[in-house]
Amino acid sequence: MIFSIPLFLSCGRRDEGSSDYKKIYLEISVDSLSDLRGGGLNKPKVSAFLRVDEKNNIKCSISLSGNSSIDDRFSSYNVRCPKGMVNGIRSFKISSQTQDKSKLKTVLALPILKRLDIHYSYVEPIEFFVNGKTQGLFFFIERVDDLFFLSRSLKADYLLKSKTGVGVLDSYTRLDPESAFSLEIGNFDFLSVSRLVDEAQGRIALGSHFSLPNISSFYSYLMLTMNTDGSSNNYFLYGIGDQWFFVPWDWDHAFSGTINGAVGIIEKDSPLLSRLRESQEGLQLLNDNYTKVLVTERAEVEAEMEESYQRVLSILEASHFHGDESLQRLEIDYQKIMKFFEETSAYLLN
Repeated sequence: MIFSIPLFLSCGRRDEGSSDYKKIYLEISVDSLSDLRGGGLNKPKVSAFLRVDEKNNIKCSISLSGNSSIDDRFSSYNVRCPKGMVNGIRSFKISSQTQDKSKLKTVLALPILKRLDIHYSYVEPIEFFVNGKTQGLFFFIERVDDLFFLSRSLKADYLLKSKTGVGVLDSYTRLDPESAFSLEIGNFDFLSVSRLVDEAQGRIALGSHFSLPNISSFYSYLMLTMNTDGSSNNYFLYGIGDQWFFVPWDWDHAFSGTINGAVGIIEKDSPLLSRLRESQEGLQLLNDNYTKVLVTERAEVEAEMEESYQRVLSILEASHFHGDESLQRLEIDYQKIMKFFEETSAYLLN
């Protein structure tokens, strides 16, 4: 059964809209393809035309995303356009989500995220075409950058992106608005940030450095989805004044592994989670989030998960790109994820 809740267009604190899935068309010249093949760490940007459904083409700047190559069957692209493409968004990633073999984890986490006090990227499954040829199921994912904050009327002063293996931070980098990274500067290792603050101030005063509703929502999201790739990687911190806020990113490893294994990884990589639990207010916020998602609004969450599954299924069926085997595997993966979610619920409510 397909539910009518407009899930995807209510994600990321944006307005709701049509429930029909979209087709995005990329038209790119032979010369630009050649330029993109020259990739590497400093991936070149080229101009190309994109359009959504039957709307007019828009000239945009694109580059390859991640480790993908233009020769790969499932290349992903970073795109920035002068006008909004989907839901008014100008800066986005068109992603094959190759790390999510099920093609479901990214969208099944959305009903959880939308019920937490946290900003996150707008995500929508699409059918993607390159020079008129379908590439099948892809994902339109809003990028976290200056336009992300502008669209939400958030006046962020600083933005840090968590990455694994970036080394110890320089000594001048602190959780201090006057000496933190600027919006234009790159990565950080959150364990290093935590150690740095410990050295300077002892234990972090959560209520002064971090928004308790935001930080409790972030760790609730990690625990509710058991996303082991989101506790030390794949998220942002943005600073407003003297407070810092989390923004999750790329949760394609949600609902993975075993419950005990996932909990162990998240707790090991999350020094602030134990501190949050030590605070009576923090622990209450965590439990309130679990109750909201897993009890009070459980029926709505599962209905939206079902709609997510049906949306992805409809694109796979319509595009004829992935084959019947993918349709069968999708159903199996969906049942596995829902069973995993049931096990997660039992663990968190115990």
